[in-house]
Amino acid sequence: MKKLQTLYKVRAGTWIADLVELKNLKKLGIGDLDEATMGLLTIAIAGGGLDKLRSLYLCYGKENGFSSNLLEALYEEYREEVYGFSLDLLEALSTNRHLQKLNLIGKIKKLPSKFPSNLIKLTLEEACFFEDPMLTLEKLQHLLFLKIYRVSYQGYKMVCSANGFPKLERLKISFISKLVELTVEEGAMSCLMTCKIHNCRWLKMVPQGFKFLTMLQKLKITMMPQSFEQRVKEGGEDWETIKHIQFITVRVRITCIYKFEDGSSRVQVSHYASRIEDEMNEKIFANYPSE
Repeated sequence: MKKLQTLYKVRAGTWIADLVELKNLKKLGIGDLDEATMGLLTIAIAGGGLDKLRSLYLCYGKENGFSSNLLEALYEEYREEVYGFSLDLLEALSTNRHLQKLNLIGKIKKLPSKFPSNLIKLTLEEACFFEDPMLTLEKLQHLLFLKIYRVSYQGYKMVCSANGFPKLERLKISFISKLVELTVEEGAMSCLMTCKIHNCRWLKMVPQGFKFLTMLQKLKITMMPQSFEQRVKEGGEDWETIKHIQFITVRVRITCIYKFEDGSSRVQVSHYASRIEDEMNEKIFANYPSE
């Protein structure tokens, strides 16, 4: 067992205390974490027993597939105390110089002062942010991929400041409740190639700083309000900001309610691509690392 290199998506338990013995472990995935098992994991990481980790997946509790509406309700319910990943655990992780891929599923009440410095891929899911996460994340000098998904956010505005995210190539933001404005300052995310904005129903417009992103080749907008969609169409208010992007896809959700003579009804949800520049646009990303 001491030569084990991969231990992935196993259920949390008291066995976590023995992780310090797995000196060669490079890929670890643990689900169903609670306060007790998270404490054991914090001790194992802080003790240096997992310093060879390259990839880490952690899920606090069960993966529930929360919607943004439910996340907002949970925030109101647990306003004073949000359970999830402890600051002690996150700070312990920040010292791991070899960690390249990190996937955290669960609430985060407070971000650490820094994340592992050599991360190239980061996914944050089902978090409850009380402060702008970009202030911390943009300092990751080697980050290539960032996904923020199903997040309850209470700040209304996120800012990617000048020179932030210097190597970021792929950005995905989905289900971020109450996010009204995403600001991208000139010089931020200068290497960004693809961006997806999905179901952020409060977001008013495409970041105006996208006009500075000369390397941005693909923009995908899905499940956004009609007012947002109208802004990004040719001739819309945001068209001048994004017209340099080679491939733009806008997808909206159409809900049809069919009513029949017997009084019954049927709801059909479909997706319509209102603008796809080129059916072959995936070719340029064929050699890109999979998610």
